[in-house]
Amino acid sequence: MGDKGMGFPSDGIPNQGWKLYVTSLVMVLASGLFVIARCSARCVMRKFGSDDATICVSLAFSIFLSVAIQLAISNGYGMHSSDLSAEEKQTALKLFFIAQTPYKVVVCLNKVATILLYLRIFFGRGFRIACFTVMGIVVCWSIGAIGVTIFQCWPIERSWTDDEDLDLPDGEEATCIDKGSFWIAYAVMNILTDVMVLSIPIRPILKLQLGLKDRVLLCCIFLLGSFVTVTSILRTTSVENSLHNKQDITWNFIERGIWTLIEANLGIISTCIVVLKHPISKLLMPRILASARRNRSSKDPSSDPPGKGGDGFGGVEVYTLPSDASSRGGCDADGDTSLVPASYHPQNWRPRHGMSPQNLDIRGSLDVSRKGDGWCMITEASSKGSDIELRDGTRKWESGDKDGISMKVELKRTSFPEDVT
Repeated sequence: MGDKGMGFPSDGIPNQGWKLYVTSLVMVLASGLFVIARCSARCVMRKFGSDDATICVSLAFSIFLSVAIQLAISNGYGMHSSDLSAEEKQTALKLFFIAQTPYKVVVCLNKVATILLYLRIFFGRGFRIACFTVMGIVVCWSIGAIGVTIFQCWPIERSWTDDEDLDLPDGEEATCIDKGSFWIAYAVMNILTDVMVLSIPIRPILKLQLGLKDRVLLCCIFLLGSFVTVTSILRTTSVENSLHNKQDITWNFIERGIWTLIEANLGIISTCIVVLKHPISKLLMPRILASARRNRSSKDPSSDPPGKGGDGFGGVEVYTLPSDASSRGGCDADGDTSLVPASYHPQNWRPRHGMSPQNLDIRGSLDVSRKGDGWCMITEASSKGSDIELRDGTRKWESGDKDGISMKVELKRTSFPEDVT
């Protein structure tokens, strides 16, 4: 640990290391909170998967990156090279060199975690081939870039030590690659792979049988990663600017370091937001539905076309039964569904070619005699002609069952209701 602290100016000596220090601290704490929230939600739902494990490993390397940067700042990174002793400059540059590898690992793992998340959501042989192809490109390029980063100079210590301070055998000279060209090439390839990863789910989303507004909303959620691409572009610009004065590297590379930290941690955050969208929507859904029902209180709900009358929310169709369902439909304590409006009966659903399974959330409010917070919605009589699979949280619904299901159900369907109004 050096004596420069958090990199604030002291004794009239300029120091801008604090900008990088604060950025590293804020970004790693923010990404850590998002990862904790993501993993907690997945564990509660018992759906912790490989994408979650990958993002946890990415966070670990992000912490490593932040610690290396902060140690470099405490040893003078952020000050003019002329204000540092030879030992301080060497230590600061060595820690800066160490930070370059975990940065590339974080960027790679963020993209891999995003692709693994895609594989959990979308299906199809062509889609999976596209995912694994892009993942292979990302991993292979990252491994190559990490190798070049580590061995950019030979001997390796030449990366942070001046030629005159190296102890080399007679006749040997230290050699280095063109670091500027490599940094620019890596930044450009990083942007290209960002675009490749972001473009993978667009086609499957556009093929979903959702309203235009819902599809646009879903695309926007998955395209949150475009903010990472923007930061990659800004980082590329700062890298190019820093190359104009490599002699004062401890001072001129601060802006570049800031964008490096933002890019790495924003990649973690944006990947977590996509996963946390479902838990957040479950918290917001009751208010959204209540507002929608109030706005439609003067409208006959049966006039909405089936499959469109529900409130679409992020790929989940939400059907709310009419407020007068107690006189028009629903079911009593004995499971009689004869009064349910025909458009809500699953036997009126017709299959659509090439449809992927989706979720259906059926909600309603009936004044019935049975106790509890649920009521019967689908029975043997009303399920004929529908290709459905119900889960009520305890068991799988099977043909022949006459028990009611809870007010809120998850329904995996491959058929949709006809307009029978």
